[in-house]
Amino acid sequence: MARRWPRIVLCWCGDPARGAEVVAPLRAFGPPVVDAIGEMPYVALQSMLDAGAPRGLRYYMKSAYYDVLSDAAIDALAAAAQEPSSPFSQVHLHHLGGAVARVDGHATPYGHRRAPYVLNVIAGWQDAANSDSHIGWARRVFDAAARYGNGAAYVNFLGDEGNARIASAYGNQNFPRLQQLKCLYDPDNVFPLQPEHPDR
Repeated sequence: MARRWPRIVLCWCGDPARGAEVVAPLRAFGPPVVDAIGEMPYVALQSMLDAGAPRGLRYYMKSAYYDVLSDAAIDALAAAAQEPSSPFSQVHLHHLGGAVARVDGHATPYGHRRAPYVLNVIAGWQDAANSDSHIGWARRVFDAAARYGNGAAYVNFLGDEGNARIASAYGNQNFPRLQQLKCLYDPDNVFPLQPEHPDR
């Protein structure tokens, strides 16, 4: 079986010379099979991974935050993610901090700003007949790794998981404020939060 190489994607916003110093140890670790680090427009950075998530596929996602990325969490994540369910299925581990953590967690709807890591598990596939196996893979990876998390979810990778899980994405203080705004500006639910999905 061919070895699967992890991809490390990073972004330095600041002086390019200082950024080169910061990423130098990472570039020396390996070295990488492909090194595409360089100056680029922000739009290019945002679109560089689009080919891995083409339009028209079926997707199922799960997410979790980590307050601490322990050895046990890393081992569980690495073991569970060894066999992705398709070439489009992915496991992302994002390192947060920086500007994200400088804003108070209750100042905006986005909560959990102090959590330094977020995990996204993404199953992607084409044939609806295979939905159960791909969804099962995503849930197994999530169950193995998320038990070391803090119980919260990242809203952009949140499926139809119930109100408690939605509340966990925003936090105990932010979610009630959003509910009040929803009742005020959309009392008839003209803009539903979660469209119907045939595979969930």
